Amino acid sequence: MVDPFGKTLEKKGAVRDGGSFKERMGNVVVWNSTMDEQVHLVKKWNEFIAS
Repeated sequence: MVDPFGKTLEKKGAVRDGGSFKERMGNVVVWNSTMDEQVHLVKKWNEFIAS
């Protein structure tokens, strides 16, 4: 792995903390990032901007 300037950052076969790419990506968790109140907040924000 090299940086944008061509300097070697890691040699082939190096292992990162936390394991392989597959192991690390297997630990990624995603959740719904919108709040239940989103519709209400957007409505009120639009009313504020319009006033």
